[in-house]
Amino acid sequence: MRIAIISDSHGNLTALDAVLDELDRTGPYDQVLMGGDIAYGGPFPAECTQRIIDRGYPAVRGNTEQMVIDAAASSGDAHANWVVEQLSGSQLAFLQSLPVQHDEPVGGDRTLGLVHATPWSIYDSIAPDAGDFEFRRMIAEAGVPFLAYGHIHLQHQRAVDNGTVVGVGSLGLPFDGDQRAMFTVIDAGGGGFNVEFRRLEYDVEKAITEAKTRGGPNGEAFATNLNRALRPN
Repeated sequence: MRIAIISDSHGNLTALDAVLDELDRTGPYDQVLMGGDIAYGGPFPAECTQRIIDRGYPAVRGNTEQMVIDAAASSGDAHANWVVEQLSGSQLAFLQSLPVQHDEPVGGDRTLGLVHATPWSIYDSIAPDAGDFEFRRMIAEAGVPFLAYGHIHLQHQRAVDNGTVVGVGSLGLPFDGDQRAMFTVIDAGGGGFNVEFRRLEYDVEKAITEAKTRGGPNGEAFATNLNRALRPN
C-alpha cells in the first residue's frame, strides 16, 4: 500500500497546488493524508481548505485549526479572525470536524497513524533530537506501531523499540532552510514501512508576492518567513 502524507500548507496555495500536481503525476497512491494546519498563515486559507475537501483526503486537526475554530466561536488574534472571514460555513464546519488522530489500515492487522503534533496534544512539539522516551510515548499513546506527524515543519524518522515515528515536514513553510515544499511517501508493502522524504521546487517568489499583497494581517510576516525558509531555533 502506497500512501502520500502532506501537512502544514498554512494557506500557501501555490505550494499546495504544486504538490497536488506532483502527486497526480507520480501516483496513483492508495491514500493521501493531510496532517493539519491547512489554512492559517498564508494568503489563501479558503482555497487550501477547499482543495482538501474536494479531494476527499482524510485530515487531522492542527493547532491552527483550533485557533480558527476558537476565533469563530468568540474571537482570536487578528489573523485568525481574518481567516474566519475568508472561510465559508462549510469550510469552517470541515475544520471543526477534523479528528486529532487518523488511523489508516494498511493491510493485515497493520495500521498507520497520523496526528498533527502528538497523540496527546495538538500543540506540543517533539523535535527530531528529542529523547527516545518521547517517541516511545508517542507510539504508546497513539496505539499504533507506525506514527506520522507534522507541526515541526521538518522531516525525520526515529525508530524505537515499540515502533517508528516519522515527521512528514511542511509543504507550505519548511523550517530547515530549504524553500522547497516537503511531502512524504510511505510504502507499506511487504510487511514493513518504507519512508521516502520528497522535496519539490515551486514558484516561491509568487507565493511571497501573494502573501504580501493579499495575505491579511499576517501577510508580511508570512512572506518574510517564506523568503528566509526559517531554520528552527
